Amino acid sequence: MTLLQIIYYFIIAFGLFLVLNYFKRLEEKTPSIMIIIPVIYIFFISVLPGIEKDLIYLIIPIEMLIRIYYTKEIIGREELMNKEYYIQTYGLVFILSFLLTEILLTKIDTILPTVEEMKLGIWFFIIIFLYKVLNGKISFQLETKEEVNFKMKEESIIVRYAKFKNKYFSFINSKDKNWNLLVYAMMIYEDRNRSKFLRNLDKIYYRFTGKLMKMGIMQVETNKEITDEESIKMVLKELSKVQKEIISNKNKKKNIYLEILKNYYQEDAKAKDVLSIYETLHNFEKK
Repeated sequence: MTLLQIIYYFIIAFGLFLVLNYFKRLEEKTPSIMIIIPVIYIFFISVLPGIEKDLIYLIIPIEMLIRIYYTKEIIGREELMNKEYYIQTYGLVFILSFLLTEILLTKIDTILPTVEEMKLGIWFFIIIFLYKVLNGKISFQLETKEEVNFKMKEESIIVRYAKFKNKYFSFINSKDKNWNLLVYAMMIYEDRNRSKFLRNLDKIYYRFTGKLMKMGIMQVETNKEITDEESIKMVLKELSKVQKEIISNKNKKKNIYLEILKNYYQEDAKAKDVLSIYETLHNFEKK
């Protein structure tokens, strides 16, 4: 394969990556969909110009590499990398794609239907569609989607906590362990929303524009370029001020950490999301 062909195959594999991301939401109810969709995709793209049918199944491992890179580097969620899942799912998809290639695709000239076959297919679709509409099976109502609250799995939270604690323990070393957990909860939340890869892009963007923007692992709004460590120090300093203000207030608060988060973020929803992470860490440490 030439370099241009490799690039071409990577572009097509990226298309499969996007398609699988769309259907990922259905995997829990229909696990086999993540096996069926790639095989169907391979079948249809075999008509594209420049595709060598005897090598088309190579798109599967290329898409897998793209997914691994995306998960580990772009969104920074290495804890989602399930080796058994990758071996079983991609192994089966690769075998089925290879068999499809060898048994069918290399034996026929085209998968495209003739004009007569297309006419029959269109009429069949129209008849089925009208039947479904007349029987009330299809409605044309627009449904409003409910907002989904921020959620993270406990395993994901604990993995990130262990990773960050090992890296930043020298900065987050208060005698109050609960205070430390609160800071780690904020760190986990912000890192989950803005991965290391995207934060690096932010730095590049800042160097060209110089605009005020959020930087560092703690996503601190600043007009200068800062490191993750500097962002932690800035947040610790700000949180200490907020804590003193709340403690000095005569009105006793039911949950001081929630009040600190509300005061810091100025958003009740975000404060509650971070607090839920904190509670997960707190329960973990009690075990």
